[in-house]
Parts: sequence; C-alpha cells; structure tokens
Amino acid sequence: MKNCTNCGTQMTDDTQFCPNCGVPANYVAPPPEVNQPHYQSSAGDNQHNYQAPAGGQQPNYQNPAGGQQPGYQDPAVGQQPNYQDPAGGQQPPYQDPMMYASPEEKDVQDNKMMAVLAYLGILVLVTIFAAKESKFARYHANQGLVLALAEIAFAIVYSILMAILTTILFSTGAWGLWSIMTTLLGLLWLGFVVLAVIGIVNAVNGRMKPLPLIGKITILK
Repeated sequence: MKNCTNCGTQMTDDTQFCPNCGVPANYVAPPPEVNQPHYQSSAGDNQHNYQAPAGGQQPNYQNPAGGQQPGYQDPAVGQQPNYQDPAGGQQPPYQDPMMYASPEEKDVQDNKMMAVLAYLGILVLVTIFAAKESKFARYHANQGLVLALAEIAFAIVYSILMAILTTILFSTGAWGLWSIMTTLLGLLWLGFVVLAVIGIVNAVNGRMKPLPLIGKITILK
C-alpha cells in the first residue's frame, strides 16, 4: 500500500493514478513558493544615462598662453658669474721638495749621476775629482775604483793565461783544456759586469750598500 503524495489517499502498489484527486501515483508536489520582496529603486529602477556636456566629446583644454609654454627666464639673465681667483689668477710659487731635506738627502739627490759614473770603468776618475765633497759620491767612487783595479788585474792575469794556453795548445793539441779555461775566464768577466750593474742600481736608488766580495775594501777616505 502507498499514499497519494497530493491528497494522502491510500492506494495499492500497482495503482497508476490517485482515485481521489487523479494525480499520478509518483507525483512529487513542488515546494511552496516563497515570495521575495521586490526592491524598488528610488528612481523607479531606471538608471540615469550620463550625458557628456558636449554630446559625448570631451571639451578641448584651452591653454592660457595659447598652447605655448612660456620661455624660462634665468634669474641671472643666462650668464654665469665670473669666478674670481683669490690669488688674482696667479699660481702660487713652486715649492722645491728638497727645500726642507736634510744635508744627507740633498747630497744623494745632487750626486746620483756622479755615483753612476763611478762604475763605468775609467770614468771613475771623474767622480773622484769632481765630487770630492760628496760623501755619497765618494762612497761609490771607492767601490768603483776597487772594481776598476780588480778588472785591470784580471785583464793582466787573463792575458798571461791566454798566452800560456795558446803555447800549450800548439805544442800538445789540448783543445779540451782550452775550452774549459776560456769558459771559466769568460764567466769571471761576466761577474765584473754583474757587480757594476749592482753598483749602478744602488747609486740610482740612493743607497750606500757595499758590493759583494769587494765592498769592504777601502781605498778612498
């Protein structure tokens, strides 16, 4: 048994329509309608259409100056003021950096060239006689003189040894001994050149530094 969904009358399960109200047996009643309050606009639901002042066109902006920007006026009439040099446009006098140097520093700066000449062979005589009062030049003149005398002594020994080796060579044909001795003598000559370069570098840098091997020998006071 089942009941009619519209009027509640009992029906058999195979009944297709309600015998009381005639609605279908499987009829589903719709939910009760809820009435929503209708909102009324204060303007009668009609929105006012905005009307542009000039029929939808924006009014053209009128520049007070007729569309032209006013020219910029420099408060100083476009001219920069002339700079006035406190010293009247004159450069201050040059100050010699050696003005306040000690006597030793001035001696070094004034006699570097003389010190360099002391290591150039016979030119050591220029330093000896031209810079007698300079302690710096005198120091390098002593080392240059010792080096020059050592070169002279070596040149004499070299000449004697070469004469002996030449005699031995022609008499015995000892070419191996000749090669060894000439190589050793050449290296000794190169050693003198190295000592002279070291002395020149010390003189240019203003140093009173003794040379290797011969730096402690003193001839000039």
